[in-house]
Amino acid sequence: MVDKNIIEDLTNIIYEDRDRKIPYSQIKTWVLNYIQYLEALKNGKIVLVERINQTEYVEGKSLAKLWIHEYLLARGRASVLVGPPRTGKSHFISWLIWRTRILHPDWDIYTNIPFFFFEERFAEISIPNVYQVIRLSDLLKMSANSTLHNRIPAAIIDEMDQAVVSQEFAKSEYLSFNTLLNILGHIMIQGPLLVYHAPNDIPKALRTGAISNRILLLTIHEGKRHIFGPNTHPNDLIVSGFVPPYSTLGLVGFEIDVNVKKLEKRINAFGKIEVAQQILENIQSCTYESEIQERKSRRSEINRQNAMKRWEKAKKKKEIEINV
Repeated sequence: MVDKNIIEDLTNIIYEDRDRKIPYSQIKTWVLNYIQYLEALKNGKIVLVERINQTEYVEGKSLAKLWIHEYLLARGRASVLVGPPRTGKSHFISWLIWRTRILHPDWDIYTNIPFFFFEERFAEISIPNVYQVIRLSDLLKMSANSTLHNRIPAAIIDEMDQAVVSQEFAKSEYLSFNTLLNILGHIMIQGPLLVYHAPNDIPKALRTGAISNRILLLTIHEGKRHIFGPNTHPNDLIVSGFVPPYSTLGLVGFEIDVNVKKLEKRINAFGKIEVAQQILENIQSCTYESEIQERKSRRSEINRQNAMKRWEKAKKKKEIEINV
Protein backbone atom coordinates (compact mmCIF):
# COMPACT_ATOMS: atom_id res chain seq x y z
CA MET A 1 0.00 0.00 0.00
CA VAL A 2 1.44 3.36 -1.08
CA ASP A 3 1.83 6.01 1.62
CA LYS A 4 -0.92 8.66 1.37
CA ASN A 5 1.68 11.40 1.78
CA ILE A 6 3.39 10.24 -1.41
CA ILE A 7 0.07 10.39 -3.26
CA GLU A 8 -0.57 13.92 -1.99
CA ASP A 9 2.99 15.05 -2.76
CA LEU A 10 2.84 13.75 -6.31
CA THR A 11 -0.59 15.27 -6.89
CA ASN A 12 0.61 18.65 -5.66
CA ILE A 13 3.80 18.65 -7.71
CA ILE A 14 1.93 17.74 -10.90
CA TYR A 15 -0.64 20.45 -10.16
CA GLU A 16 2.12 23.03 -9.84
CA ASP A 17 3.98 21.68 -12.87
CA ARG A 18 0.91 21.94 -15.12
CA ASP A 19 0.48 25.61 -14.21
CA ARG A 20 -3.06 24.92 -12.94
CA LYS A 21 -4.35 24.03 -16.40
CA ILE A 22 -5.75 20.73 -15.11
CA PRO A 23 -8.24 20.57 -12.21
CA TYR A 24 -6.73 19.26 -8.98
CA SER A 25 -9.32 16.45 -8.76
CA GLN A 26 -8.41 15.28 -12.25
CA ILE A 27 -4.73 15.16 -11.38
CA LYS A 28 -5.51 13.19 -8.19
CA THR A 29 -7.41 10.64 -10.30
CA TRP A 30 -4.42 10.43 -12.68
CA VAL A 31 -2.08 9.71 -9.78
CA LEU A 32 -4.38 7.05 -8.27
CA ASN A 33 -4.79 5.38 -11.68
CA TYR A 34 -1.01 5.39 -12.13
CA ILE A 35 -0.46 3.69 -8.78
CA GLN A 36 -3.17 1.14 -9.53
CA TYR A 37 -1.70 0.34 -12.96
CA LEU A 38 1.82 0.23 -11.51
CA GLU A 39 0.80 -2.39 -8.95
CA ALA A 40 -0.77 -4.46 -11.72
CA LEU A 41 2.41 -4.09 -13.79
CA LYS A 42 4.63 -5.25 -10.93
CA ASN A 43 2.35 -8.25 -10.35
CA GLY A 44 2.27 -9.18 -14.04
CA LYS A 45 -1.47 -8.53 -14.25
CA ILE A 46 -1.60 -5.82 -16.89
CA VAL A 47 -2.10 -6.24 -20.63
CA LEU A 48 -2.37 -3.86 -23.54
CA VAL A 49 -5.82 -3.22 -24.95
CA GLU A 50 -5.52 -1.06 -28.03
CA ARG A 51 -8.34 1.21 -29.07
CA ILE A 52 -7.61 1.71 -32.74
CA ASN A 53 -9.68 2.61 -35.77
CA GLN A 54 -7.60 0.52 -38.15
CA THR A 55 -9.33 -2.73 -39.02
CA GLU A 56 -6.60 -4.53 -40.93
CA TYR A 57 -4.78 -7.41 -39.31
CA VAL A 58 -1.01 -6.91 -39.35
CA GLU A 59 0.90 -10.20 -39.18
CA GLY A 60 -0.80 -11.13 -35.92
CA LYS A 61 0.90 -8.28 -34.04
CA SER A 62 -0.66 -5.45 -32.10
CA LEU A 63 0.08 -2.06 -33.62
CA ALA A 64 2.03 -0.93 -30.55
CA LYS A 65 4.23 -4.03 -30.67
CA LEU A 66 4.75 -3.72 -34.41
CA TRP A 67 5.75 -0.06 -34.21
CA ILE A 68 8.03 -0.58 -31.20
CA HIS A 69 9.92 -3.45 -32.81
CA GLU A 70 10.19 -2.21 -36.38
CA TYR A 71 10.01 1.59 -36.37
CA LEU A 72 10.50 3.16 -32.94
CA LEU A 73 13.00 0.92 -31.14
CA ALA A 74 14.38 -1.37 -33.82
CA ARG A 75 17.46 -3.20 -32.61
CA GLY A 76 20.70 -1.38 -33.38
CA ARG A 77 19.05 1.22 -35.66
CA ALA A 78 18.48 4.84 -34.69
CA SER A 79 15.03 6.19 -35.44
CA VAL A 80 14.23 9.90 -35.42
CA LEU A 81 10.99 11.45 -34.15
CA VAL A 82 10.18 15.02 -35.19
CA GLY A 83 7.49 17.14 -33.57
CA PRO A 84 7.01 20.91 -33.30
CA PRO A 85 6.74 22.44 -29.82
CA ARG A 86 3.51 21.68 -27.96
CA THR A 87 2.58 18.63 -30.04
CA GLY A 88 3.21 16.35 -27.07
CA LYS A 89 6.59 14.69 -27.66
CA SER A 90 7.11 14.10 -23.93
CA HIS A 91 3.55 12.75 -23.70
CA PHE A 92 4.28 10.33 -26.53
CA ILE A 93 7.57 9.18 -25.01
CA SER A 94 5.81 8.51 -21.70
CA TRP A 95 3.14 6.58 -23.65
CA LEU A 96 5.85 4.60 -25.47
CA ILE A 97 7.86 3.76 -22.34
CA TRP A 98 4.78 2.46 -20.52
CA ARG A 99 3.79 0.16 -23.36
CA THR A 100 7.35 -1.00 -23.97
CA ARG A 101 7.66 -1.88 -20.29
CA ILE A 102 4.44 -3.93 -20.44
CA LEU A 103 5.52 -5.79 -23.58
CA HIS A 104 9.14 -6.33 -22.50
CA PRO A 105 9.81 -6.76 -18.77
CA ASP A 106 13.31 -7.99 -19.74
CA TRP A 107 14.25 -4.58 -21.22
CA ASP A 108 16.06 -1.80 -19.33
CA ILE A 109 14.82 1.53 -20.68
CA TYR A 110 17.12 4.56 -20.57
CA THR A 111 15.75 8.06 -21.13
CA ASN A 112 16.29 11.72 -20.24
CA ILE A 113 12.55 12.43 -19.92
CA PRO A 114 12.09 14.00 -16.45
CA PHE A 115 9.72 11.56 -14.78
CA PHE A 116 8.74 12.51 -11.22
CA PHE A 117 9.61 9.05 -10.00
CA PHE A 118 13.29 9.66 -10.71
CA GLU A 119 13.25 11.78 -7.54
CA GLU A 120 14.31 9.82 -4.46
CA ARG A 121 11.12 10.66 -2.53
CA PHE A 122 9.03 8.94 -5.22
CA ALA A 123 11.26 5.87 -5.63
CA GLU A 124 8.53 3.69 -4.11
CA ILE A 125 6.27 4.39 -7.11
CA SER A 126 8.86 4.23 -9.86
CA ILE A 127 8.37 2.10 -12.97
CA PRO A 128 10.72 -0.90 -12.68
CA ASN A 129 13.73 -0.91 -14.99
CA VAL A 130 13.27 2.64 -16.33
CA TYR A 131 16.33 4.82 -15.68
CA GLN A 132 17.35 8.42 -16.30
CA VAL A 133 20.48 9.18 -18.34
CA ILE A 134 21.77 12.63 -19.22
CA ARG A 135 25.15 11.74 -20.74
CA LEU A 136 26.25 9.41 -23.50
CA SER A 137 28.92 7.98 -21.18
CA ASP A 138 26.21 6.97 -18.69
CA LEU A 139 24.06 5.49 -21.46
CA LEU A 140 26.97 3.36 -22.68
CA LYS A 141 27.97 2.22 -19.17
CA MET A 142 24.45 1.36 -18.09
CA SER A 143 23.60 -0.36 -21.38
CA ALA A 144 26.79 -2.44 -21.11
CA ASN A 145 25.78 -3.44 -17.57
CA SER A 146 22.33 -4.46 -18.85
CA THR A 147 23.97 -6.68 -21.44
CA LEU A 148 26.24 -8.28 -18.84
CA HIS A 149 23.19 -9.08 -16.70
CA ASN A 150 21.38 -10.75 -19.62
CA ARG A 151 18.95 -7.87 -20.04
CA ILE A 152 18.22 -5.85 -23.17
CA PRO A 153 18.96 -2.09 -23.15
CA ALA A 154 16.69 0.38 -24.96
CA ALA A 155 17.29 4.13 -25.35
CA ILE A 156 14.91 7.06 -25.89
CA ILE A 157 16.56 10.50 -25.89
CA ASP A 158 14.52 13.71 -26.01
CA GLU A 159 15.66 17.27 -26.84
CA MET A 160 18.46 16.07 -29.13
CA ASP A 161 18.51 19.45 -30.89
CA GLN A 162 19.62 20.89 -27.52
CA ALA A 163 22.30 18.25 -26.93
CA VAL A 164 25.75 19.47 -25.94
CA VAL A 165 28.07 17.88 -28.48
CA SER A 166 31.85 17.64 -28.32
CA GLN A 167 33.78 19.42 -31.08
CA GLU A 168 35.43 16.17 -32.11
CA PHE A 169 32.03 14.49 -32.54
CA ALA A 170 30.62 17.41 -34.54
CA LYS A 171 33.71 17.75 -36.75
CA SER A 172 33.00 14.49 -38.56
CA GLU A 173 29.33 14.03 -37.73
CA TYR A 174 28.48 11.23 -40.14
CA LEU A 175 31.41 9.09 -39.02
CA SER A 176 30.70 9.90 -35.35
CA PHE A 177 27.05 8.82 -35.51
CA ASN A 178 27.96 5.77 -37.57
CA THR A 179 30.61 4.76 -35.03
CA LEU A 180 28.27 5.33 -32.09
CA LEU A 181 25.49 3.25 -33.64
CA ASN A 182 28.00 0.51 -34.44
CA ILE A 183 29.08 0.34 -30.78
CA LEU A 184 25.47 0.33 -29.56
CA GLY A 185 24.59 -2.34 -32.11
CA HIS A 186 27.28 -4.65 -30.74
CA ILE A 187 25.60 -4.70 -27.32
CA MET A 188 22.20 -5.33 -28.95
CA ILE A 189 20.55 -2.08 -27.88
CA GLN A 190 16.96 -1.40 -28.96
CA GLY A 191 16.99 1.93 -30.78
CA PRO A 192 17.95 4.56 -29.91
CA LEU A 193 14.94 6.77 -30.62
CA LEU A 194 16.17 10.37 -30.98
CA VAL A 195 13.69 13.24 -30.68
CA TYR A 196 13.98 16.62 -32.45
CA HIS A 197 11.78 19.72 -32.80
CA ALA A 198 12.14 20.33 -36.54
CA PRO A 199 13.54 18.57 -39.64
CA ASN A 200 16.30 21.18 -39.98
CA ASP A 201 17.50 20.28 -36.47
CA ILE A 202 18.20 16.68 -37.51
CA PRO A 203 21.91 16.15 -38.28
CA LYS A 204 22.55 15.45 -41.95
CA ALA A 205 24.10 12.14 -40.97
CA LEU A 206 20.69 10.96 -39.75
CA ARG A 207 18.50 12.93 -42.16
CA THR A 208 19.69 11.06 -45.25
CA GLY A 209 18.53 7.71 -43.87
CA ALA A 210 21.85 6.05 -44.64
CA ILE A 211 22.49 5.12 -41.00
CA SER A 212 19.03 5.68 -39.51
CA ASN A 213 15.98 3.47 -39.49
CA ARG A 214 13.05 5.90 -39.94
CA ILE A 215 12.24 9.58 -39.64
CA LEU A 216 8.82 9.78 -38.03
CA LEU A 217 6.51 12.75 -37.61
CA LEU A 218 4.39 13.47 -34.54
CA THR A 219 1.39 15.66 -35.29
CA ILE A 220 -2.05 16.48 -33.93
CA HIS A 221 -4.97 15.72 -36.23
CA GLU A 222 -8.62 16.09 -35.24
CA GLY A 223 -7.63 16.39 -31.60
CA LYS A 224 -5.56 13.19 -31.52
CA ARG A 225 -1.81 12.61 -31.60
CA HIS A 226 -0.60 10.63 -34.60
CA ILE A 227 2.78 9.21 -35.59
CA PHE A 228 3.34 9.11 -39.34
CA GLY A 229 6.25 7.54 -41.18
CA PRO A 230 7.33 6.83 -44.75
CA ASN A 231 7.25 3.18 -45.77
CA THR A 232 5.62 2.10 -42.53
CA HIS A 233 2.74 -0.36 -42.63
CA PRO A 234 0.32 0.84 -41.46
CA ASN A 235 1.72 4.38 -41.79
CA ASP A 236 -0.26 5.91 -38.90
CA LEU A 237 -0.01 5.13 -35.18
CA ILE A 238 -2.66 6.75 -33.00
CA VAL A 239 -1.38 7.74 -29.55
CA SER A 240 -4.16 7.23 -27.03
CA GLY A 241 -4.66 5.78 -23.59
CA PHE A 242 -2.89 5.99 -20.24
CA VAL A 243 0.54 7.63 -19.75
CA PRO A 244 2.61 7.79 -16.53
CA PRO A 245 2.95 11.28 -15.00
CA TYR A 246 5.96 13.23 -16.29
CA SER A 247 7.26 16.75 -15.77
CA THR A 248 6.76 19.48 -18.36
CA LEU A 249 9.18 21.86 -16.64
CA GLY A 250 12.95 21.84 -16.52
CA LEU A 251 13.43 19.44 -19.40
CA VAL A 252 16.67 17.49 -19.09
CA GLY A 253 19.25 17.85 -21.84
CA PHE A 254 21.78 15.32 -23.07
CA GLU A 255 25.56 15.48 -23.31
CA ILE A 256 27.50 13.64 -26.01
CA ASP A 257 30.64 13.48 -23.92
CA VAL A 258 32.43 10.46 -25.43
CA ASN A 259 35.12 10.26 -28.10
CA VAL A 260 33.36 7.38 -29.86
CA LYS A 261 36.12 6.85 -32.42
CA LYS A 262 38.69 6.48 -29.66
CA LEU A 263 36.39 4.09 -27.81
CA GLU A 264 35.78 1.99 -30.92
CA LYS A 265 39.53 1.55 -31.44
CA ARG A 266 39.75 0.02 -27.96
CA ILE A 267 37.05 -2.53 -28.71
CA ASN A 268 38.45 -5.58 -30.47
CA ALA A 269 35.82 -8.15 -29.49
CA PHE A 270 32.78 -9.37 -31.42
CA GLY A 271 30.53 -11.05 -28.87
CA LYS A 272 28.14 -8.72 -27.02
CA ILE A 273 29.40 -9.79 -23.57
CA GLU A 274 33.03 -9.11 -24.47
CA VAL A 275 32.14 -5.78 -26.12
CA ALA A 276 30.16 -4.75 -23.01
CA GLN A 277 33.14 -5.56 -20.80
CA GLN A 278 35.50 -3.53 -22.99
CA ILE A 279 33.13 -0.55 -22.96
CA LEU A 280 33.19 -0.54 -19.15
CA GLU A 281 36.96 -0.91 -19.09
CA ASN A 282 37.62 2.00 -21.47
CA ILE A 283 34.74 4.47 -21.23
CA GLN A 284 36.26 6.68 -18.54
CA SER A 285 39.40 7.37 -20.55
CA CYS A 286 37.34 8.27 -23.65
CA THR A 287 35.22 11.14 -22.28
CA TYR A 288 35.40 14.86 -23.05
CA GLU A 289 34.44 16.00 -19.58
CA SER A 290 36.48 19.23 -19.52
CA GLU A 291 35.48 20.27 -23.03
CA ILE A 292 31.80 19.58 -22.41
CA GLN A 293 31.81 21.69 -19.24
CA GLU A 294 33.47 24.54 -21.11
CA ARG A 295 30.91 24.40 -23.93
CA LYS A 296 28.01 24.30 -21.43
CA SER A 297 29.36 27.38 -19.66
CA ARG A 298 29.83 29.16 -22.99
CA ARG A 299 26.27 28.32 -24.07
CA SER A 300 24.88 29.55 -20.72
CA GLU A 301 26.74 32.84 -21.17
CA ILE A 302 25.42 33.25 -24.72
CA ASN A 303 21.88 32.55 -23.51
CA ARG A 304 22.34 35.13 -20.74
CA GLN A 305 23.60 37.75 -23.20
CA ASN A 306 20.76 37.08 -25.61
CA ALA A 307 18.24 37.40 -22.78
CA MET A 308 19.75 40.76 -21.80
CA LYS A 309 19.54 41.99 -25.40
CA ARG A 310 15.88 40.97 -25.62
CA TRP A 311 15.17 42.71 -22.32
CA GLU A 312 16.90 45.91 -23.41
CA LYS A 313 15.06 45.85 -26.74
CA ALA A 314 11.71 45.35 -25.03
CA LYS A 315 12.49 48.13 -22.55
CA LYS A 316 13.44 50.53 -25.33
CA LYS A 317 10.32 49.67 -27.29
CA LYS A 318 8.16 50.31 -24.23
CA GLU A 319 9.81 53.68 -23.61
CA ILE A 320 9.22 54.72 -27.23
CA GLU A 321 5.58 53.68 -27.04
CA ILE A 322 5.13 55.75 -23.85
CA ASN A 323 6.84 58.79 -25.38
CA VAL A 324 4.70 58.61 -28.49
